[in-house]
Amino acid sequence: MGEFTGRDDVDGDAFTDRQAALDAFDRFLADGNARVLIYWGLAGQGKSALLRELVRAAPPGRRRALIDLDGLLDFDDRRTAASDLIEVVVRRIGDVLLDGRGPRRIRRRYRFNRALRKARPAARRDKVDVALTATNGGRISGSHINVYGGTGYGGSGRAADADYHRDLLAAMTRALAGLRRPDTVLLFDTTERLRYLDDSTIFERSSSAVRHWFVAELVPQLCAAVPDLKIVLAGREDVRIPSSIEARSVELTEWSREDTTEFLRRRGVTAPEVVRAVHDYCQGVPVWTSLMADLYRERGGDLSEAWLATASRNRLAGEWLPREFLRRLAPERRAVVLAASVLRVVRKEAIEFLLGDDPRPAGANWYAELLEQSFVRTAYGVDGSRESRVHQLVRAAVLEYLRHDEPARFDALQRRAAEYFTGQGAFLDEAYHRFAAGDTALADAWRDRIGSALGRRESGAVLTLTTVVLAPEVTERLTGVAPELVGHAEYAAGQIAYHQGHPDEAAPLLSRALDRDAGEDAGYRAAALELLADIALLGGDLDAAQARYAAELSVARRLDQVAEQVGALSGLGDVARRRRRLAEATERYEEALALARSHGHHLRHGKILRTLGRVAMQQGDLDAAETRYRAALAELDKTGDSLERARTLNALGELETQRGDYPRALEWLDQSLAICRSVANPHHEANGLLLVADALVGLGDPGRAVEQYDAALRIFDRTGGLLGRARVLRGLGDAAIAQREAAVAAEWYGQAGEAFRRVDGRLGEARAAYARWFAMAKADAPGHQEARVAADRLLVESHSDDLRRRVAAQVEALWINGRGPRGQD
Repeated sequence: MGEFTGRDDVDGDAFTDRQAALDAFDRFLADGNARVLIYWGLAGQGKSALLRELVRAAPPGRRRALIDLDGLLDFDDRRTAASDLIEVVVRRIGDVLLDGRGPRRIRRRYRFNRALRKARPAARRDKVDVALTATNGGRISGSHINVYGGTGYGGSGRAADADYHRDLLAAMTRALAGLRRPDTVLLFDTTERLRYLDDSTIFERSSSAVRHWFVAELVPQLCAAVPDLKIVLAGREDVRIPSSIEARSVELTEWSREDTTEFLRRRGVTAPEVVRAVHDYCQGVPVWTSLMADLYRERGGDLSEAWLATASRNRLAGEWLPREFLRRLAPERRAVVLAASVLRVVRKEAIEFLLGDDPRPAGANWYAELLEQSFVRTAYGVDGSRESRVHQLVRAAVLEYLRHDEPARFDALQRRAAEYFTGQGAFLDEAYHRFAAGDTALADAWRDRIGSALGRRESGAVLTLTTVVLAPEVTERLTGVAPELVGHAEYAAGQIAYHQGHPDEAAPLLSRALDRDAGEDAGYRAAALELLADIALLGGDLDAAQARYAAELSVARRLDQVAEQVGALSGLGDVARRRRRLAEATERYEEALALARSHGHHLRHGKILRTLGRVAMQQGDLDAAETRYRAALAELDKTGDSLERARTLNALGELETQRGDYPRALEWLDQSLAICRSVANPHHEANGLLLVADALVGLGDPGRAVEQYDAALRIFDRTGGLLGRARVLRGLGDAAIAQREAAVAAEWYGQAGEAFRRVDGRLGEARAAYARWFAMAKADAPGHQEARVAADRLLVESHSDDLRRRVAAQVEALWINGRGPRGQD
């Protein structure tokens, strides 16, 4: 009793609890067409354990390499740029695939490394010496010195990073082209960490969405370069692989009763009533079932159905099982588990430091025995390094126990950990442990780093810093001593989540941030209200959006926040425009415009002018719209914001398409496309291609239009642009109508309607439904009367009285001669 029970104690640690998942892997290997296998599911379902087993069980001569992307999280400490981490991933792939002997393999390795060096920007290759000298009696001893440098890569920021990503892929595919590795499987764990390297539209820069780049560019190009390579991805979300790559997806859920029975049998638990009770109390969650088996061993087999019923008292396993497991450990072993659970990453030296004067475990192998526990997970970094962590569900349960049952010990361990990481110069870990102990000494430094990360336009660094404060054990402690700090973290995380395209995640964060601010004077309050209003507007809840914009306006006026006042007024204008109250919308926009102009906010000034141009277009006053758009261009020229300029050029292109001057429309749109391509912004490039295709349909050249629609669709599929995809499908229907292919058009319009429904695009869905009915009627297709009824219903729900007239006029004109006015929806 008292010794740790290792995972290898029973029957060679046979892995039998995920037989269905293992069978899916075997089928994947046998399927010559399938190239990618995706395992996904919630935390605690055993994804990482499964991947480790796939590597461990590889037969002789079969190469399986695990790359854990969890190592992408903690890059703020190292001040490492996102692109540098991407290079680490690419280099690791090359190391795995080019491993081995022989002259050909050696030559390929040499070419691969040389190609990566050449792809690297000069500023990243060159060594930079920085000398610091204290003058006038000053001292720099013990001070943090941060030095930042630009990329020097033919541009700046994300545009340069996007170029770098492309060059890295080109270098990789050239070096690997034609490589034969039928014996190799690459396994990537924790794919959700790729989000930490994503750009955010809050920065108004080119979008280098790394997760989409990874799954839509790196994976397909890797598959193309190495034709027989197999790739496995594991994470919390089902990853969308481009349709050009055949992929299989397996969701990992709680274990079935049969899985639990087999797993426990391998661990020596065979009594039917105990097995049944364990499954019921653990609800099939693998980590709790495994910990229950550890507890069974610690109790020497003395574990019955009656004892389980008494110990659990109808509570979830996570609420009582870790406590019971800890209680059964010898004191010195228990102290080790508590210290390991306090640490975010398990390290022997750190545990010894945390133990202080407490008795050490007997024997020299105590740390190795700890690592063999079922709840300690070994993670493999992107560079091949290894680190260990207590499983997050077990760690959360242990910390909850410490906070409520041994609060003094919890604080003491957190303070000791902070002291240890102070000596290591690890800011994130030091701040985490200080905050967890209620010590806010690093609050100002933490805020400075958030501001610096925003200034460097690094979404991942912002998210990494917020995780320090938003850990449940930290949030609970800081809520009582520094609630504004928690609110700051929630607002920052919500802001990034919204601008990365996760409004459902952003909304609760922003709402909690507002709740932290009892005095209603926090600097972020108005901005948080604006984001919540934007989310409501996105979801079609106009009443909620209006209420939040109005609340933002009140707060911003009280605190004299000009930018937030402009944002609130513009938002209220958007609500009025959505309700077709164009006079009210214009009044609000004019208020915002006057405020932006008087305070020299050129960017907001230009954007509002563009919006007023759109209102004029909706009112049918195309000359007024053109005046607004040209004024917007002049204002945006003062900001140097190329993407906003591109959006305005697109608006001018749409305007000329409305007028029927399609050659002039194409001139504006070509200018916009040149800008989007120069700053490597695929999403805006796709929007430009879509508008070009629309103009070509009006010009009477639907064949060329289809080519542009297809090009836009490929980009939207790659970048996850769901609304853009819906608009392209509708455009393909328009092109088919112009070619008098009514049945084909009806199919495209049907797909467009489904796509608009997925993004809650009510007007778009209604327009597509009405166009689909028209096409079905022209083709005399069965069911066209029912389609008319459905379209009428959607038109009523869309609250657009004139939509039917505009859609009817457009598709009729396209049917007759391939030309017609574009609808404004």
